[in-house]
Amino acid sequence: AMARAIAQRDRVLGAFMHLTDHLRTVGSQQMRQYTAGLRSFVRGSLDWGVTSVRYTTPEDPADLPTAFAARPTDDSCEPLGIDAVSWWWDVVPAGRPLQAARTLGLSGMRR
Repeated sequence: AMARAIAQRDRVLGAFMHLTDHLRTVGSQQMRQYTAGLRSFVRGSLDWGVTSVRYTTPEDPADLPTAFAARPTDDSCEPLGIDAVSWWWDVVPAGRPLQAARTLGLSGMRR
C-alpha cells in the first residue's frame, strides 16, 4: 500500500509541476505568484513529512521512508484511473510531467 501511495503521489506531483511550469510561461503575474506559492507549500509539506517526529520516531511500526529518491516511482503521464481526480490531467499540457518534478527533487521516496 505504501509503494502504491508514493507512486500515486509522484504522478500527481509530476502533473502539478508540469502544469505550473507551463503557467509560468503563459499565466498572468498573479497566476505565477499563486503557483509559486503552491509549489513552496507542497515542498514545505513534503519536507515536514520526512522530518517530523510523527513519522521518524523509531517506534513507528510503519518504518516510513525518510528521504527523497533521485527518480520518481511512477513517471507515467496518464491519469491515475481514480474518477475523482482523473480530470486533473485534462488541464495539464502534453509532455512529460515528471521531468519538472525531478529537477526540484519532489519525486520518489527512498528508505
